[in-house]
Amino acid sequence: MIKDSKGEVIIEELKIFDTFSKRLKGLMFEDEIPSGHAVLLEPCNSIHTFFMKFDIGVIYLDEKDMVIRGPETMKSWRLGPIVKSAKKVIEYDYRNTDIKVNIGDKLKIL
Repeated sequence: MIKDSKGEVIIEELKIFDTFSKRLKGLMFEDEIPSGHAVLLEPCNSIHTFFMKFDIGVIYLDEKDMVIRGPETMKSWRLGPIVKSAKKVIEYDYRNTDIKVNIGDKLKIL
């Protein structure tokens, strides 16, 4: 689960991909991310959407879980930027998950 700085839940279910093999596969070949679910890639400062069947929402976080870039939409079959200060990336279904965070917001990952 992820809460924003006001304590409101913005992600209900969170999968953590914290090994090389989990981060490498990520969401490739999946049909969708269910509404209210997300993936946390850690450590991570750059992503791609090759072999993905859908566009995703992306939020980059620093080591203190502060939003340093995003939320933004990333189309499938793209290579994202390298965000040097990012330590984590959240990928989610932007079409069905309404995330209202801004750069500088601190998220609470439970």
